[in-house]
Amino acid sequence: MTWIESMPLVRYIRELRQRTGASRSCGWMYDEPVFLLYAFAKWYKPELVIQTGHLWGKSAMAVLAALGDGFLTSTAGMMEEEQDADKTLATFIATNRPSVPVRPKVISIDPLPKGVPDSDTGIRYLREYDANFDFYRMESDEFFRAHGNRLGYEFAGRRIMGIVDGDHTWEGCVNDLEALAAMGTEFIVVDDMTWLPHLKRAAREFARRNGYEFLTLPFFTGLGILWHEGITPASPKTNRFPYSLKELLYTLGGFPLISFLRRLKRIVLG
Repeated sequence: MTWIESMPLVRYIRELRQRTGASRSCGWMYDEPVFLLYAFAKWYKPELVIQTGHLWGKSAMAVLAALGDGFLTSTAGMMEEEQDADKTLATFIATNRPSVPVRPKVISIDPLPKGVPDSDTGIRYLREYDANFDFYRMESDEFFRAHGNRLGYEFAGRRIMGIVDGDHTWEGCVNDLEALAAMGTEFIVVDDMTWLPHLKRAAREFARRNGYEFLTLPFFTGLGILWHEGITPASPKTNRFPYSLKELLYTLGGFPLISFLRRLKRIVLG
């Protein structure tokens, strides 16, 4: 066995592909974006993940593995001990590190996994890996009408992550984003924004209207990252006014204003 094959995520995805037969009619998420999705879930540690679009489950497996493989929990990491060189920083990180959810819930929605020879076997495999994985064979708008309010109430004030990778229409993307926002979703990933530019336009306009920060990661088929500060981490406690004079001047006029005041100071002082 090579070191690649020994990685749990790699083994899980290869097994899942073998069981389902993957998709014979359209492509699926490439490995690099899948590892990025895995990292996002590791970093954010969501308590609920809702993914619109499932196909044969590669990205769903990445999220399930991120939340359930034990890596980067309170007792397992790359180092054998916690960092403690700077006690103040260590305390700050402990305050700002999301807690590992005891039973995170992951939901995939897809009315008809396209061209997948045995999608049901793959869904059973994902449920075997984590009994808290649910699959809904329906349109995403139908799912949100039936379950959105209930889940939004159940997970109110908790970390919710959305993955929009559904029908890839402008309307479908906007509808999924609006439904996720109504549930209080802080962190949303949108796939295929470079491959299908209308998805980028849809996500960008949604972010503008709903107060989300928006970032495009253009490589491969393109990922969009949307973030809303619903749950605000702790900030360093200081007694001083938090903004420096340079920050305020930059906010008002940028570097031209700062440069002008510097020149004025030199003229006045001779």
